[in-house]
Parts: sequence; structure tokens; C-alpha cells
Amino acid sequence: MLRSFTAAAALAAAVVVSAVWHRRCRRLRREAVAERLMAGCALRDNAALAREVERFRRRMDAVLAQREVLREADLVLTAALDGTTEIDPSTEGGPAA
Repeated sequence: MLRSFTAAAALAAAVVVSAVWHRRCRRLRREAVAERLMAGCALRDNAALAREVERFRRRMDAVLAQREVLREADLVLTAALDGTTEIDPSTEGGPAA
């Protein structure tokens, strides 16, 4: 009788340990899947952000280039209106003086 009780207790303990072990394995697999999913989302989000930053940089480059052209045109116009220009009209395609 004692022997069958000991065997039943050992079997019950083995079942409990097995259940705990399988539960732990499932939890670890879920965590691994969640980590891979988060890593994939991070890669996707970083790639989208890099594309947005590149588009913004191109727009800013265009705006800055346009401002530079306007600044240069303003300098030329101001110099022409002040009569302090050093531009030779004959070399610029304008009427010769």
C-alpha cells in the first residue's frame, strides 16, 4: 500500500513539474515571438521615419536654395538701384552704354 501511495505521489509530482515546465516553455515562446514582432515593427517604423526625414531634407534643400537665389537677386537689385554695381552691361547681354 505504501509503495503504491509513493508511486502515485511521485506520478502526481511528475505531472505537476511537467505542467509547470510546459507552461514556462509556452511563456518563453510567447516572449520570443513578442520580441521578434517588436523588432520587426521597430525596423518598419525606422525605415518609414528615414524616408520622411529624407523627404523633409529634400524640401528644406529646395527652400534654402530658393532663398539663396532670392538673396542674391536682392543684392543685385539693390546694387543696381544704388548705382554701385560693378556689373559691366556689355558682358551681361544688356545694351551697351
